[in-house]
Amino acid sequence: MRDFIILKNYKVSIHNLKDPQIKEIMLYPPTNPWIKCNIEGASQGNPRPSACGGVFRDGNADVLYCFAEPLGIKTSFQAELCGFMRAIEIADQKNNLAVKHYGKDINLDKKKLDN
Repeated sequence: MRDFIILKNYKVSIHNLKDPQIKEIMLYPPTNPWIKCNIEGASQGNPRPSACGGVFRDGNADVLYCFAEPLGIKTSFQAELCGFMRAIEIADQKNNLAVKHYGKDINLDKKKLDN
């Protein structure tokens, strides 16, 4: 309570913050023989320290591969793009060139990723 009195003395407005919104996120695995990569890129500001990551899953929702990488100073758009490009690089390294793109999800041909 004492902190609020000090803030009031310095004419700092005190207001209640809204409660955080909790959203349920559902994973929809791909149909076999496809593999799905969910990617995300984020930045603490535009531009600020950023990172990207992704998770490759099969039709049983089993994790096959994942990645997370710091990117340095980037915008949120650049972080998203870096995540997408990294997922494509990983698919290429695993000899997988059959790629379908749906928003921020990438579907890959499982037979080629297993090679």
